Amino acid sequence: MMSMSGEWDGSGCLVAAELALEQINNRTDILPDYELIMPWNDTQVLYSATSNTLTDRVKYPNVYRTVPIATNTFNSPYIWLLRTYGWKKVGFLSDSDASFTAVSLEFYLSMFFPSSRHMVYLFLCSSRISSVSEMQVKIVLKVNGEN
Repeated sequence: MMSMSGEWDGSGCLVAAELALEQINNRTDILPDYELIMPWNDTQVLYSATSNTLTDRVKYPNVYRTVPIATNTFNSPYIWLLRTYGWKKVGFLSDSDASFTAVSLEFYLSMFFPSSRHMVYLFLCSSRISSVSEMQVKIVLKVNGEN
C-alpha cells in the first residue's frame, strides 16, 4: 500500500516498484511464462493496524484488519478504572501520530458522562522530542469549565 499524498508520500516507492516489475518481466530466466502486474485497488489485509481511521470504508474500501480497533481494546479498561476510583480529573499524554491521536480522542469522547462533572486534559506531543521539557502541548480540552 503506497500513499501518493500526505505525510507519508509513497511516490518514490511507486517508481521503484514499477522499475522492479519492468526488470523482472524483461528477463526470461526469472518467472518464465509469467508477467507481473501491479494491480490497482487490490485488497489489503493488515495484521497489526489498529488505528480507528482505517474504519472509514469510503476512504479505505479495500482495507481489512485481523486485529481489533485500538479504541475498543484499550479504552474500556481505562474507563472502568476511572469509574471504579471515582476520578474526576484526568490527564493523558500521547504521541501526535494519527493512531495515538485517534485512540486518545475516542477515549476522551467516551469520558463525557451526562450525570457527573469531569475535567479532561488532552496533550498531544511531537514524536521527535528528546526530553519532557521540550514537549509541545497541542491541545488542552477542558470539560464543564472546571479549573
